[in-house]
Amino acid sequence: DPQYAAANKLSPGDTVTIVAEGRQVSLTVVGTATAPEFIYPMKDQASLIPEPGNFGIFMVPHNQVQQILNLSGQINQVVIKLSPGADEKNVAKQIDGILEPYGMLASYPRKQQLSDAVMSGEMDQLRIMSRFLPSIFLIIAALIEFVMLGRLVKSQRSQIGTMKAMGYNNFQIMWHYTSYAVLVGFLGALLGSLAGILLASSLSNLYAYYFNLPQVVSGISSQALLYGFALSISVGAVAGLTASRGVLAIQPAESMQAEAPRGAGKIFLESWVWFWRRLDTTWKMGLRTIIRNRLRSAITLLGVIFATSMLIVAFFYQDTVDVMIAEFFTQKYDYFVRFTEPIKETDLLGITRLDGVTKAEPVFEVPVKVHYAGRSQEELLVGLPHDTAMQKLTSKIGTPLRLPDTGLLISSSTARKLQLKVGDEIEVETLL
Repeated sequence: DPQYAAANKLSPGDTVTIVAEGRQVSLTVVGTATAPEFIYPMKDQASLIPEPGNFGIFMVPHNQVQQILNLSGQINQVVIKLSPGADEKNVAKQIDGILEPYGMLASYPRKQQLSDAVMSGEMDQLRIMSRFLPSIFLIIAALIEFVMLGRLVKSQRSQIGTMKAMGYNNFQIMWHYTSYAVLVGFLGALLGSLAGILLASSLSNLYAYYFNLPQVVSGISSQALLYGFALSISVGAVAGLTASRGVLAIQPAESMQAEAPRGAGKIFLESWVWFWRRLDTTWKMGLRTIIRNRLRSAITLLGVIFATSMLIVAFFYQDTVDVMIAEFFTQKYDYFVRFTEPIKETDLLGITRLDGVTKAEPVFEVPVKVHYAGRSQEELLVGLPHDTAMQKLTSKIGTPLRLPDTGLLISSSTARKLQLKVGDEIEVETLL
C-alpha cells in the first residue's frame, strides 16, 4: 500500500523478501495500490493508529500466494456480496452452517470491518460538527447584530422621525437598518466560502494521507455554497428585522424631542434592606442597570454562557483524552509476542534471561463463540496467570479486579449484547 511504500522508501522495481512457512521468497515491487478494506491498515483492533513503518498490506496474485505457502487450490477467507433487500442475518446464519465443518474463525458484516467502522465514525463526527459549530457562531453573530442595530435605532431616533415626516414608511426604514445586517451576512458568507475553498484542499490532502485514499477529492460544492449564503443572509435578516422593530413606535412629532427617560422606581432588591445597605454605589448602579434592561442583560448573559461553555468543553475534551489514554490505553508491558502455535510455559525462561527483560507473563488466546439464551457473540477468550501484573483488569467504575478462582470475567460490552448478569451460566464454543 502507498503508506507502507512511502514509510520504507519502496518504489517500483525494488525487491522485497518475505518469509512464509520458513521459506524466503523475493518479490519485485511493480506499483502501489489500495483497497476499501485497507484504507486504515491496522495490524489488529488492539492497535490505536496505523504503523506504516512496521505493518503494511501486500497484494499478490492468488496462485502465487498458494505456491509460496505450498497450499495449492486453498483459501482461508471468503468475500460475499448480497443482493439488494437480502436478509443479512439469515444469509450469515446459513453461511455459518455451511462453513462450520471447515473451522470458521470469524465472520462480520461490512459495517463491523475495521476500516469501514473507522471511516464511518469519522464521517459521522464531521457531519455533527458541520451542524453544531456553525450554529453556535451564527447565533453569536445574530446576537451581536441585534444589540448593535438596536442601539443604532435608538441613537438615530430624530433622523427616523424626519424620514417618516418626509414620507418614508415603516418597512422602508426597517429595511434600511436590516440591510446592514444582511450586508454583513453576505460579506461573512463570501469571505467564509473563499476561506473554506482554500482550506478544503489542505483538509482533503490530510484525509487522503491519513486514510490511505488513492486520490484527493477536489472540487467546489455549489449546494454547500448556496446553503451557506442562504443561512448566513437569513440569520442576518432575522436579526436586523428584530432589532429594527423599534422604528414602529417612533412618531415624527415625538422624535423631535429627546426620548423621555424610563420610569425609575425601585428594583425588587432594594426591598431587601439588610442586603442593599451592604452594597456600595458601584454595585447598586450595576444591579439597577441589569434589572431595568432585562433584554440586553439576557443577551449579554447568553453570550457569556456560550463563550464559557465552549471554553470548558474544549479543555474538558483535552483532559478526557489524556485520562482515557493514561487509564485505558497505556499498557504495562513494553513488548507483546505472538506464536504461530502453542508453546510450553517453560520456554519463557529463555526470554526472561535476555538482557533488559525484567518480567514475562504467559497469555493463552482462543477465538470462541459465546452462547446464552439463544443469543451468540464471537469473542476472544484470554487465559491469564492468576497473579497477572501486566494485564490491567478494571471494573466499570475503574477499580482494579483480580481473576476469580472459578468462572470467568466477561467484558461489559459483551454482557450488554448477550444480556448477561453475574451468576449466569454460558456456553463457550471454541472456533479452532
